[in-house]
Amino acid sequence: MKRVLEELKQLQDNKFASIRAGQNSYEDQVQKILETRRKIIEALDHIEKKTLTEMKDTYTKLQSSLKGDVDKCATLRDELKQLRDAMQEICDKSNLSLSFIASRKFQDIIQQADAYLKKNSVHVQVSIAFEPNNEIEKYLSKLSGFGKIKNRTQTLTMQGYSDQVITQ
Repeated sequence: MKRVLEELKQLQDNKFASIRAGQNSYEDQVQKILETRRKIIEALDHIEKKTLTEMKDTYTKLQSSLKGDVDKCATLRDELKQLRDAMQEICDKSNLSLSFIASRKFQDIIQQADAYLKKNSVHVQVSIAFEPNNEIEKYLSKLSGFGKIKNRTQTLTMQGYSDQVITQ
């Protein structure tokens, strides 16, 4: 009876140890799952950052091009206004030689402006569009989890009973 009591006590201690080991294993695996989640979020953050950078670069190039057009229009308008004012002043003074030179200059700038208007006469509405990669969402929605959960059991033989096996 003493032997059986000792063996039962040892078996009970082993079962408690298995419970503690299972708890420790569970906690370790929870940490692994959280780490996996963190890595996935980190990867998604990296993809998001790259996409936002690409969109910002596209926007900057677009704005730069449009700003150049706005600046060119402003320059041509300023030159035309200055020549118009100069022509008015020359005409008021009745200076024919200056009037001729100014009219030639005026015609040159009008030709430049006309050429620029013809080249850029089409009004284009500019916008930036984002088309998400739906494959990412489809792939993630098909997953059942971050990985597989496995039950690992280890078989031990009780001391003194080679014909009895304990599965934990």
